[in-house]
Amino acid sequence: MKKYNRTLLAAAFIAAFGLAGCGSDGSDGADGATGTPGADGSDGSDGVSAGLTVTTVNNAYDFNLQLDP
Repeated sequence: MKKYNRTLLAAAFIAAFGLAGCGSDGSDGADGATGTPGADGSDGSDGVSAGLTVTTVNNAYDFNLQLDP
C-alpha cells in the first residue's frame, strides 16, 4: 500500500469517527441522566501544634534546617 493511500485511509477513519460522535444534524446528542451524589468524606486527622514545627525567624542567618534520621 502506498504512503498516500495510507494517509487517505487514516483521514477517512478520523472523519468517520468524528461524525459518529455527533447526531445526523451535527448536534452533540441528548444529555445523559443525572448521576447520584457521592458519599460524605471521612474526617480529617488531628493537626500538629504550630509551636512544635514552626519557629519565628528574625534573621535569615538564624534559620537552620535540621534533618533527623
